[in-house]
Amino acid sequence: MQFSLIDLLFPRITIALLAAGHRQGEISYILRPHKSTIHPKVRPNRGYRPKPGHQLARKRHSNRVRPPISVESWQPVESLICRD
Repeated sequence: MQFSLIDLLFPRITIALLAAGHRQGEISYILRPHKSTIHPKVRPNRGYRPKPGHQLARKRHSNRVRPPISVESWQPVESLICRD
């Protein structure tokens, strides 16, 4: 996939035009994408936030119920381990 220079600079150009006071409709007229594509390109990225992500993962893992391994299921595994 090849990108043109306008594709690579589109977010920066859009931010500059917004900072200069142009509206999304005007920017879409100048740069030619539909005006609904302007906002997602310039929306600030929150980035990775490790603490909330870790808290959500811990909550997900704590809600998971793990059934115990039955003796019948474990015996073939143990016989294979004892072979070595």
